[in-house]
Amino acid sequence: MMVVFGAILGGGMQASRAAEGSPVVIQFRALVAEIVDSDALLGGQIVPGSVLTGNILYRRESVSESPLSGIERQRLSVDAQFVIQAGALLFRSEPLTSRIIVEVLSKQQNPRLSADTFIVRSQVNAPLPGGVVVDEICWQIDDPSGNAFKNRAFGRDALKLTRWQSTYGLTIEGHGPAENTKPFFIRAHMQQVVLP
Repeated sequence: MMVVFGAILGGGMQASRAAEGSPVVIQFRALVAEIVDSDALLGGQIVPGSVLTGNILYRRESVSESPLSGIERQRLSVDAQFVIQAGALLFRSEPLTSRIIVEVLSKQQNPRLSADTFIVRSQVNAPLPGGVVVDEICWQIDDPSGNAFKNRAFGRDALKLTRWQSTYGLTIEGHGPAENTKPFFIRAHMQQVVLP
């Protein structure tokens, strides 16, 4: 499923280029499009159409890495947070050992890429009740035209959502505490993203 965004991220990525140490909070609202949970690890609390709300919070204390031309990778500081509320369930990055990565891929800077891409990924997350493991929380948006990140500049309009497509969207993956349980998978698409 592909969703073309119709909302605007107020202030754009300019805010994420704030002074070193300044807090950045990105708030969002998403609708679940797909869920696989054959072992009912989530207790049937999330179904297609369920609303997810949450935020991404971090400070500009990240370390930038550029292993490939046209790719900027930032490993955010340990106080970064990725938090998603889904009814009574709370998915969140582990606050003390947070491993959140932001990637910006620019097609203009690296023609081998098929699209401009913006990714936020949390790989160390707090467990759910009952020991259910949350392996990864990830949000990815793409622009096949390669115009979303002009010159890789994070200007005010860099994340104007009308420029982006949500093919992968917001995904949450995990598994149960027992070895024989089947994994769960959630895919949602952003309906609103704002920087207060």
